[in-house]
Amino acid sequence: MSTAMDAIDANEAARRAANARVLARLASVQPAWTAVRPAREALGLAPTRCCTPARH
Repeated sequence: MSTAMDAIDANEAARRAANARVLARLASVQPAWTAVRPAREALGLAPTRCCTPARH
């Protein structure tokens, strides 16, 4: 039982660390970048696709 709880605790710690990294990246993005490109691209995440093929 202790091993399962340890795994849950480790998973929770990893999730919190990932959230902290994302928040740090969000805080570091310059507003000028987000005005030119979507925020997802400015953060280095995969670009989103829109429904208009001409914009791809």
